[in-house]
Amino acid sequence: MAPIMRDQIVVRTFDFSKMYTNIELDDLKNKLPILIDQLLNFKQSTSRNRFFSVHRDGFKESCWTRNAFDDSKKRKCIDASTLKRYLHFLVDNMFEF
Repeated sequence: MAPIMRDQIVVRTFDFSKMYTNIELDDLKNKLPILIDQLLNFKQSTSRNRFFSVHRDGFKESCWTRNAFDDSKKRKCIDASTLKRYLHFLVDNMFEF
């Protein structure tokens, strides 16, 4: 019986130990709030909206709004300080290999 010939399979491996850049986390935490302020100031100057309404059910799209509101089971209000707090939490709690 003749041996079965298969197409040659090329397997490549990569080193993922350097997958993340060497960003200084303190520097990132100092610059993100500046970026957030710039983005929200731009949004407010073009439409007077400065709050982001996020719907929790996933069926409705999130949108910008002029007025703040208390968080509920259906939607969450995110302003600049909330977004900064969330990002600081994420940066502080990243898992480092």
